[in-house]
Order: sequence, then C-alpha cells, then structure tokens
Amino acid sequence: MPEIIEITPVTLKRLLNYQRVVDNSLKKAAKDQWIDMTLEKMETCHAARQKAGHVNTASAYADFLFRVQNGLMPYRTLSGEFLLRNALVELLGELDIPVTFIRVPNANTQHAGSTNPPERI
Repeated sequence: MPEIIEITPVTLKRLLNYQRVVDNSLKKAAKDQWIDMTLEKMETCHAARQKAGHVNTASAYADFLFRVQNGLMPYRTLSGEFLLRNALVELLGELDIPVTFIRVPNANTQHAGSTNPPERI
C-alpha cells in the first residue's frame, strides 16, 4: 500500500490561503518591477515568481492528496511524485504544519466513492 501525506481540511485551507498571499505578493512585485525597472526589482520579481510556482505546485499536489483521502478520486502514482512530496513537506514545515503519513489501499482496488478509508500510520 502506498503512503501519502495526510491533508486535513484545515491544512488544505491554510495552504490555499498561503498560496493566495504568495500570489498577491507576486502581483505587487510585478507591478513594482514595471514602475521602477531596476535590477533589484527585477530580481525580487523573479524570486517571487519562483516561490509562487513552488507554492502553487505543492498546493495542487495537496489538493490531489485530499481528494484521494476523501474517496473523490482513485490514487495513482504521478511522475516525479517524490519531488512533489518533498516540495509539500518543505512547505508544510515552512508553515509549521505537522506531517503525518497515511496508507491508501492499492490503486487497483480503490475506486472513486470507495468505502475503504485510508489507514493512519
């Protein structure tokens, strides 16, 4: 059985709120870059764009895990999942959210709407 990171509704809400904050800081950095075209502003905008990309990717992966845990979609192995998992663990650590792993039934036996809940480890 594969192990995935447990995503509670509160955790997902915190991640989505953080994603909104990072996106707003990116918009502000982009606006500042166009107002004052200096190298410092361009580097700040570039760093904000990279951070927003990482946060958006980790949040999307967390949303996928949340849907799997609630039986809304079956689990499937994703290409580069270890990178997504590492990015999500890093983001959860940044937000001081504890990381808990759970086991999900095999991808071949679980289907959307299944009554088999994930097991906490």
